[in-house]
Amino acid sequence: MTRQIIICCAVFTALGLASFQQKPALSEEEIVEQGVAIKVEDFRARQLRICKDRALDMAIARVDSLIRARAREEAVTPIQKPPKPQKPAFPEVRVLPDSVRLDSLRRQRQ
Repeated sequence: MTRQIIICCAVFTALGLASFQQKPALSEEEIVEQGVAIKVEDFRARQLRICKDRALDMAIARVDSLIRARAREEAVTPIQKPPKPQKPAFPEVRVLPDSVRLDSLRRQRQ
């Protein structure tokens, strides 16, 4: 029985070691290519994000201007002022009779 346990342990150990295969070592060119690919992908992602942000800013500006224009068109009519009243007719000029005697006024002053 102990032999069977030892054999089972040895088989499982061998299978376990066989399952951990090492990856083949990469050459310098492959490492450089992978680094360049990562940098290119990061650059594309950054540019795409910048482009989306610009497009969103332009869309926001356009929508804002459309909203303002529509608000101007649909503006509630301002409270209409009543029409200006007509000016009254000029009063008639009264012609006073020459009943004032200047002689009497001159005498009073002296």
